[in-house]
Amino acid sequence: MRFFVSKYRIWIRNDIDFRQALLVNPSQTYALRPRLIINIGNLLDFQPGIDLWYVNSNDMANTTELRTWQGVRLHWPDIGRVMFEHFYRFEQRFVYTSDDSGKEMGLRSRYRLQVRTSINNSSLTDKTFYCDLRTEFYFPHDHEVAETFASTVRAGVNIGYNKNYKWRYFASFLVDRVKNTAEQDRLANNYIISLTLRNMF
Repeated sequence: MRFFVSKYRIWIRNDIDFRQALLVNPSQTYALRPRLIINIGNLLDFQPGIDLWYVNSNDMANTTELRTWQGVRLHWPDIGRVMFEHFYRFEQRFVYTSDDSGKEMGLRSRYRLQVRTSINNSSLTDKTFYCDLRTEFYFPHDHEVAETFASTVRAGVNIGYNKNYKWRYFASFLVDRVKNTAEQDRLANNYIISLTLRNMF
């Protein structure tokens, strides 16, 4: 069961992320991801957001990316303490590289299916540990951004702690199906460890 999906009609959420990619193009990623969440009933919400990403790559030029996006999330169904979420977002991406190769802009869609269950409580209330299983698909709408190592599909698991409706902490292990280079279509798996601090107000 959900706890604060309908607690407020409108709120602001911000995620602060650190990610370590382990195999293909080892790199460290830092992200700041604020968004506005507007509830449309108890099952649906609309989310516009702005993400700022910085990738420190061991083997390639470092990148800074600004993403503006608009998303819709459906909370359905709930089966006991197991909760399903469907999330679609449309992104406008502005990418800058440290090797002076210029800036690029691209458009991309993403769809994520997430299954969440609370562990120590019957609902996602205060002081609750929880676990997520998720899979996500990426669909570029153009080729303006060189999709080096871009994920085509992602699967992962999150282990988190919901302190209250304002604060949440979680760690993720993600597996990306990625391209080896921007020029080749040969695919490989990449492994990512992610740490996230989430604040809502």
